[in-house]
Amino acid sequence: MRKICVGILFGGCSAEYCVSINSAKGIVGAINKNIFKVVLFGINRYGTWYVLNSIDEFVYKNNFENNNIFHFDNIQKGVVLFPGFPRKFMKINDIVCFYQLDIVFPVTHGMLGEDGTLQGFLQILGVPYVGSGVLSSAICMNKNMTKCFLRDIGLMVSPSFSLSYSELNNISFDSVVKRIGLPFLVKPVNQGSSLGISKVISQNNFYQSLVNAFNFDSEILLERFIHGMEITCAVLGNKNNLCISFCGEIVLLSDDFYSYNIKYIDNKNVKIIIPARINDNINNRIQDICEKIFLSLNFYEMIRVDLFLTADEEIVINEINTLPGFSADSLYPKLWKKSNLSYTDLITRVIKLALERFYGRDSKKFSF
Repeated sequence: MRKICVGILFGGCSAEYCVSINSAKGIVGAINKNIFKVVLFGINRYGTWYVLNSIDEFVYKNNFENNNIFHFDNIQKGVVLFPGFPRKFMKINDIVCFYQLDIVFPVTHGMLGEDGTLQGFLQILGVPYVGSGVLSSAICMNKNMTKCFLRDIGLMVSPSFSLSYSELNNISFDSVVKRIGLPFLVKPVNQGSSLGISKVISQNNFYQSLVNAFNFDSEILLERFIHGMEITCAVLGNKNNLCISFCGEIVLLSDDFYSYNIKYIDNKNVKIIIPARINDNINNRIQDICEKIFLSLNFYEMIRVDLFLTADEEIVINEINTLPGFSADSLYPKLWKKSNLSYTDLITRVIKLALERFYGRDSKKFSF
């Protein structure tokens, strides 16, 4: 049997560009080379696609503060994508088709990669891909829409309201406190990885927190801060065959919310405990909630659900990640490693699930 040709798609115009690169590096290093042939497609910050021989072809400096870490210029020619079977890709200057892809594995975290935009583009082209579809991806990228969905299926979320940039001068600190209490979080509506999030504890940092969030999005969310244990749980599978991971506990050793800085820059101040220090009853409740979420919005292959457990044992859903971080050190692979599913086998599993979903019975033509 021939190897399955997988296009790893990474980079993009999102503020989570660097996170995407690390996910791609992890997958390329761990994927089973006996089963898969890998083709790398990098997207620069301006949206230009490149085909690469290796991720290390471009400059990499391990500093997440630098906006120019990754350079695709003068590496390879751009590519053209042709819709429909057999899903050919072509170098612009060569006028020669190359690579027949069986499936794309996007790790394009954030806007234009995780919000349904890319998923719709791949569907128009008829290219199979790993991960959830247009609707579920779009809803979960938007924090306000996510809350509406979760409330509609009877789950608890933190009280909040959204604010557009045009309303900035009409909002006051006192009106927010009256509505959702203090402290509260200010978040960009359409960002992941905790980018642009601030905790407001007094009027002193109120306005600057709004400005900071608006630097990332034209709409922001003001949300009551939840005091409680921060829990994360992974789901793997499709409708008829779901697996739910052990719950993981996120313990912050310094700050009191899981910020971008703690996640990716100064991660010495966080400890991940798997399984979480909760009793079996609570663990089962959380797993049941994660299954309900997955089935209610028709997710595909994988999601990670982040939530809070309060002192009163209330479960408050924080967010749903349709393309969770996928480096070896990311939460999603760590949760499955504790369930004896290795990083390499996890990669194989999500690709196999996506092929089965797209090809149905014809997926048996692929060798695993």
